[in-house]
Amino acid sequence: MGLKDDRADEARVMEEAERQRQEARRQEMEAQKELMTAKMQQKREQADREERRMEAEYKRQDENTKTLLDHQKKIQDDNRERADQLRKTQEQNLKDVIKEGDDALDKQRNFNVAEIKNRVTDHQNLVNRTKRETAEIEQKAEEKVTALKGKKEELQTKLNDDRKEYHEKTMEVQKQHALEMEKHHEETANLQLKREENEIAHEQTMAGITAFAQFTRNNVAIAAGEDVTEANFADSVSNTRDAALAVARGVTSMEGHALSLRTGKPAPAKLLNVIKAVNRSLVLSIETLQDAVGRIRDQRENKHPRTAECQGIALQIGQAVGAFSSSLSAFVGPLEYIGNDKIDDSPDLFKTVQEKNRELQNLVNSLPPITRSQHAIGVLVQSTQSIQLGGNYIQQTQTFGAILND
Repeated sequence: MGLKDDRADEARVMEEAERQRQEARRQEMEAQKELMTAKMQQKREQADREERRMEAEYKRQDENTKTLLDHQKKIQDDNRERADQLRKTQEQNLKDVIKEGDDALDKQRNFNVAEIKNRVTDHQNLVNRTKRETAEIEQKAEEKVTALKGKKEELQTKLNDDRKEYHEKTMEVQKQHALEMEKHHEETANLQLKREENEIAHEQTMAGITAFAQFTRNNVAIAAGEDVTEANFADSVSNTRDAALAVARGVTSMEGHALSLRTGKPAPAKLLNVIKAVNRSLVLSIETLQDAVGRIRDQRENKHPRTAECQGIALQIGQAVGAFSSSLSAFVGPLEYIGNDKIDDSPDLFKTVQEKNRELQNLVNSLPPITRSQHAIGVLVQSTQSIQLGGNYIQQTQTFGAILND
């Protein structure tokens, strides 16, 4: 029993020890499994964190890329907008230049037409008013003469009646006294008659002065019309000089661009656009010059000593304008179709434009200065001298005052 029991106990002890080893091994394996699980969880968490970090990094890079693209797009849009605005500004400036030329031409034409119309209307009003005033003065003078004649007859009748009555009453008392009184009354009547004759003569004198003033006013009105015609002639010459100066300024403005063209080399589009814009302005100036020259040629002024000379020069200016316009068309015409091709003979053609412009300016500068004749003032001065030579001081003053007041 003892040995068997000992072996049984030993077996149990070994079994227990084996069981404990198994349990320890199991626990160790579970611990390793838990450790492996923890490590795997840690790796998964680390992988998730790395994945989230990479996603965040990708997102940040995408946002940076998007921001950079948006910035570049905004820069491109701003550049395109500035280019469009610059082009619109240049086009508007060109339109403004053309409009200013049209407005200046229309304004000058409207001013000339209105000025001529106003002066003709004023002249007609002056003539009509003068006729009415002359008729009123003549009618008043005639009425006054008639009234004086009636008053004279009435006074004479009354005087005769008084004399007869007085004579009858005093005949018996004192005949001599009656004769003296009659003589006295006759002298009084003669004095009264003389006074009335003097008044009639004075009225006739004033009517003559008025008629002379009317005659002078009519001459002044005619002379004023001649002044208007002469002023239009002087304005036409002045407008011709101004228009020629505008043409010269246009050629000068084109010169720097035209001379920068080089034979055998392509013409920059921007340079061609500037030359074309200046050419359009030059065409307007040429039309203005032709209009002014035409006004000189068609001038009705025939009293001014410079009229024939100016009209002769105007004919030459018209021919010079045609030659200049042809040379300008010969220069600008090929540039309209040249594109990016090479320049051929444009520099030489522009030199011809400059030459024709110099010839045109020399002809315009040869126009003589136009001095205003002041016909109306001359008529007034001549009338005043006539009064001083032909009448007394009172008549001179009254006549000159009537002329100036009317």
